[in-house]
Amino acid sequence: MSQIPDYPLATCSHKSYAHLLLLLFLLCASCLSTVQAQAPTTTPSKEGDAALRQKAFDLLDSVAGQISILQSPENRARLSANIAEAIWDHDEKRARALFTAVQEDVNQGMRIQEGDPESDRQRHMVFLQLRVNTVQRIARHDPELALAFFKNTASPPPETTGDNPAPEYRFSEEQSLALGLAAQVADKNPEVALSLARDSLAKDFSYDLVPLLRQLNRKHPDHAQTLFGEIVDKLKHLNLATDQNAFYFASNLARAFAPPSDNIESFRELVNLLISAADANGCNRKLSEDDEHRYFCYEVGRLLPLFDKVSRGRSASLKQWQPEEPEDQSADPAADSISDELKDISENGSIDEILALATKYPQARDTIYEVAFTKAEMAGDVDRARKIAAEAPAGLTRSSFLEMLDKQEQALAKFRESLKDVDKTLDSLAGMDQKIYFILGAAGSIAQTDRKEAVKLLDRARGLLSNMKPGMEQLDLQMVVAMAYSIYSSNRGIVMIESSMPKLNELVGAAAKLDGYETHHLRDGEWNMSSEGPLGALFTILAQSASYFAWSDFDRAVSVAEQFERPELRLMAQVKLAQGILAGRPKPNTNTFAPLRFEY
Repeated sequence: MSQIPDYPLATCSHKSYAHLLLLLFLLCASCLSTVQAQAPTTTPSKEGDAALRQKAFDLLDSVAGQISILQSPENRARLSANIAEAIWDHDEKRARALFTAVQEDVNQGMRIQEGDPESDRQRHMVFLQLRVNTVQRIARHDPELALAFFKNTASPPPETTGDNPAPEYRFSEEQSLALGLAAQVADKNPEVALSLARDSLAKDFSYDLVPLLRQLNRKHPDHAQTLFGEIVDKLKHLNLATDQNAFYFASNLARAFAPPSDNIESFRELVNLLISAADANGCNRKLSEDDEHRYFCYEVGRLLPLFDKVSRGRSASLKQWQPEEPEDQSADPAADSISDELKDISENGSIDEILALATKYPQARDTIYEVAFTKAEMAGDVDRARKIAAEAPAGLTRSSFLEMLDKQEQALAKFRESLKDVDKTLDSLAGMDQKIYFILGAAGSIAQTDRKEAVKLLDRARGLLSNMKPGMEQLDLQMVVAMAYSIYSSNRGIVMIESSMPKLNELVGAAAKLDGYETHHLRDGEWNMSSEGPLGALFTILAQSASYFAWSDFDRAVSVAEQFERPELRLMAQVKLAQGILAGRPKPNTNTFAPLRFEY
């Protein structure tokens, strides 16, 4: 079960946040890769896992019963949406009721106006994201309910006062949001995507429809064909010579689906429409210099090379309008389509499927090999990465791949050499943080053969932490070491978190009192679950790592979460722990080069 994050990572640019991301990558990529390589000492009990799942469901049931104590519609919606998705297969009726509550809270949050333009803008963006996230959650289970939720939470149209252009802007925003959502759900829920696209098409021609069509065409060609046909039907009722938006949309569509696109018949229908429009506006004969249709004919002439691929005979009478000098076709009509397909396969397909695209799209061979090489490298498959490098096109691409692999192997050798005498290496490092970085990497490597020794190394890191100057950096590192313990199934990590709870509550209290001076942590009087500021970033990382703590010692982790003094933080922490159990045991990364990306 994939999780939709409730902490918007991209909203924070603080140094502490970047530092935390660095540490999390080091931890998850380095330590996790070795844990996966190591055979488990005990086989997980199905009965034990089933008991844990039941505890998770019971915890979510308890949290659901407490949501009403919260005053913030944002927090109520977040918690309800998380719980509803987690329990859908377990209690669909309860999940539907919770999604109904989310709909009410989203609508309530949209209506609140504080009178401050910046605060109102921030609130509007937060609830827009909540709305999209919730639709994504629902769409996995009931596409029709997801569509109904989206339509029932549409932003209310702002009042029109004088020359206020806000209504048009808001409608445009809604259309863009709908098509963005359609793109996100198109692969698994093409019906929802098609419905959203139809709603958009009924209002206007949006250029976002073109990439959506390409996306549908890759996995759901029947839905793409239906949408393409409906677009052409709408274009038929317009005068393309006078409706510039419609004409340029049609031109863009023609460029995107020109052969070798698979939709030859759809493309031919669109070409015939454009040729008919050109004929109707006199482009098939000589026009006077002052004829108002000349500009339209010239624009059609620029498309003639595309027309010739399917309708050479019909377009012959338009040749007089074709430019004498061919246009710069570095703008390959299929380039965007290739990029979209490559992105999709790189995220969801295999290395072999990526490399197969090099035969299909030889013009993008360098880029395709680069994506395949990167995927192999990030998977820790050194042999496959080197093979891809050897087969890559000769020149800069191949040499850069081989150079990168050589540097990584040299760094790996250097790192392994440093592990022969950990004490000597630690003595050579300046700064307590650098020593701890090294210990984390060393623990990850040693864990391949001796997990107990790896935990001992973490004990050394924990001891070094006490020598650091108290502050945010020390707290960051404490949290990361605590996560590392949990990855190795040691409950010492939870003990570390528990010992830090008084300090965390103290910091939250101070941040609440200072809210608005530098950082905005509160909205409607409650913690807003964003990653804003160093403290918000810390909670974001903890939330994303909750599954490790949950599988390490669920009961104790829940007990520690109960120590949050603010109820919204306590309830969200408990939900994240329960979600971690229901999502299954964490599956680690296998990037063997991860320790090499940091200076020791």
